[in-house]
Amino acid sequence: MGKHIIINARGYETRVAVLENTTLVELYIDRPRGRNNVGNIYNGIIARVLPGMQSAFVDIGLERTAFLYVTDVFMDMNEYMDMFPDEFPFEIELPRRKKKKGRINIEDMLKEGQEIMVQIVRGNIGTKGAKITSWITLPGRYLVMMPFDEHIGVSRKIENVDIRLRLKKIIERRRISGYGFIARTACETATETEIVNDINFLVTMWEKILNKKETFSAPALLHRDLDISLKVVRDLMSQEVQQIVVDSEKEYEKVKEFVSMFMPQCLNLLKFYDLKKPIFQYFGIEPALDEVFSKVVWLKSGGFIQIDELEAFTAVDVNTGKYVGKRDVEETLLRTNMEAVKEIAYQLRIRNIGGIVVIDFIDMENKRNQRKVVDSMLEELKKDRATTTVLGMSDFGLVEMTRKKVSRSLLKTLTEPCFYCEGKGVLKSRSSIIYEILRGIEEKLQQLPRGKNESQRTYEVVVHPLVADTMLEDERHYVEEIEQSHDIKIIIRKNSEFYLEYFEINEGK
Repeated sequence: MGKHIIINARGYETRVAVLENTTLVELYIDRPRGRNNVGNIYNGIIARVLPGMQSAFVDIGLERTAFLYVTDVFMDMNEYMDMFPDEFPFEIELPRRKKKKGRINIEDMLKEGQEIMVQIVRGNIGTKGAKITSWITLPGRYLVMMPFDEHIGVSRKIENVDIRLRLKKIIERRRISGYGFIARTACETATETEIVNDINFLVTMWEKILNKKETFSAPALLHRDLDISLKVVRDLMSQEVQQIVVDSEKEYEKVKEFVSMFMPQCLNLLKFYDLKKPIFQYFGIEPALDEVFSKVVWLKSGGFIQIDELEAFTAVDVNTGKYVGKRDVEETLLRTNMEAVKEIAYQLRIRNIGGIVVIDFIDMENKRNQRKVVDSMLEELKKDRATTTVLGMSDFGLVEMTRKKVSRSLLKTLTEPCFYCEGKGVLKSRSSIIYEILRGIEEKLQQLPRGKNESQRTYEVVVHPLVADTMLEDERHYVEEIEQSHDIKIIIRKNSEFYLEYFEINEGK
């Protein structure tokens, strides 16, 4: 199955879509405001120790203090497994460490004002601060480095026994003593030279982090993980990828430099997109994004699923809808549930829904059919890179599952609470509306006849007053950036009668 990585990059937002053939299967959005900081390493200061909760709050220089649980202080291997679920071997063993007698209390290890090096494993979600661990990991192209452990592992996706043994021997022979490594999936076809280069690169990176720790006083950022474009290329590049298409010259050069350094054999897959039509429209991605805002997703048979993202969990309801079947009731229910399974697994993945998920399948009396649905769900979730756990179906047709939550869902990233209905629904966030306007202006410019001078043109944007205020204040930088890069003038007009999400772009004389 051919994969395509499509990158739409602008100063205000970078969107990376992953297509399997022509189907959108993953979408990542990164904005300077609210940027995902998972993977970043900080030198923090213990702000408060809570013995009753066996946890601590750590000041790492962000708006909110980060949360550190006791097991993340004395190093729990499960943190590694959470951060890199696909990269661990079947025979995983916990590191051998001297265990203290009795219970280990957080107040015995940490004191207020103490400095501690930590890494974010889950970003800010809602009112919760970031979750951190003192188990530092550095992912490379072929390996994941563990500076505080000497464990050697191989990705569970590498099933060939001979290859697994070969990789372990190379790492054991060529690694620097004191550091642990896990061979990632991409390591399966890597040469010994490529593996050694990755080891040296990661060790050098770690030494720079340690030097920075000695130079800057806490709280301080010691290491920022790759931005979203490079991270997706690093983690998803495989023999299945047929092309990487980028629509920004600056981003293209950055990706090109990264690919040249770490995977030069893939340079021929990198393409620069310079057509007039916006890249996400050309590849049919933009229409698929509209479904993210819809609670109801229709199935081909006529049935539908309804997705409700709540504060504590996500509820998914399966309905037969317009589908009435042809034979008996049980067959109709089974077919609808089986069709819903594929769509639910897909929607969880594309919407990046994490945490607890409760699925209300249509009740079936036949126990064998119930097992078919659960088995099918397990099979579909194998395509998901996030860690998932599925419980059996209850007598009420409910299936409870969890999906690893690392960042906000796509819906919560793109929306804000609706003030029209006092928070009972959601609207597109003002930033999302503004970025849509800016893309619309660029699209109009691209539609100009070739050779026609676009300079000195004026575009009047008519928007709701709240959107106008945000364009003139918080997002003014990006408006000015487009004005300067295209030598145009953007005039912003307020219309209090406009619905928040509605806007007009008029070309001036």
